[in-house]
Amino acid sequence: MNLRIVLVFSSLLSLYSSLGIAQKPVPSGWHYNTGVAAISSPLYEGDDKNGFAIFPNIQVGYEDKFTASIGQGLNYRLWSSSLIQISAVGRFRFPRQEDDGGSPFLISGETDDLLGLGDVDGSFEIGSRASLEWLFLTSFIEIRRGLGGHGAVLGQASLGVKNNIGPLKIGLNYEWEWAEKAYAETYFGIDSNQSARSGLATYEAGGGLYRQGVQANLVLPIFYPWTYVLFASWKTLTSDIADSPLVKERGSDEQTVIGLVASYSF
Repeated sequence: MNLRIVLVFSSLLSLYSSLGIAQKPVPSGWHYNTGVAAISSPLYEGDDKNGFAIFPNIQVGYEDKFTASIGQGLNYRLWSSSLIQISAVGRFRFPRQEDDGGSPFLISGETDDLLGLGDVDGSFEIGSRASLEWLFLTSFIEIRRGLGGHGAVLGQASLGVKNNIGPLKIGLNYEWEWAEKAYAETYFGIDSNQSARSGLATYEAGGGLYRQGVQANLVLPIFYPWTYVLFASWKTLTSDIADSPLVKERGSDEQTVIGLVASYSF
């Protein structure tokens, strides 16, 4: 689930951006959110089994210009208009460990699928994000470069709709993700040494569009300053990554995430 940490919180960031989760105007100066996220997600990207984890959901921000948190990383607004916002972003992708997947937040679930493939170092990913919001339509595109770990260029794009039903905020997004060959090789390629240790056939993975799917979100501002978010996503791995022996023999190309986030603002 280590790799899923950044993916899950990236989805949460998309949720917050598209739905406008705050229930009152952003205060001047510094502001804070704290809470927890209970999430069921694959133990590693491509796994066919889900684990259960409790993530800290702690965020600090300055006005509407800057936010920082463990899971969502860094976001700094560079420019904005009534429709478009451009931001600089930084994300941390946790290491993948062959013995257990490597999540520091895992409560239940285990796997031995990765044994013999070796550990993958964590990556800090820096880049930029362009978001657009018009009436009930939302979209964004984000490009990041990994430093350490995989060292690849990654891209993510989303097109969605949102609506309010009384105090409830609902959203539905379709997302696409693509990556350079270096990313695919790091997590899904298998060299001769890894093949001998793991029992999986050697495999060279190429880059390109590698995942796409849908995500639904429901924001419940029941008692301010508490906010609750229910979300679920179904995505499928594609292209060379879906054809990796790790996915085809030990995992699944279908990836499902379900979660609940409780957040307190002050």
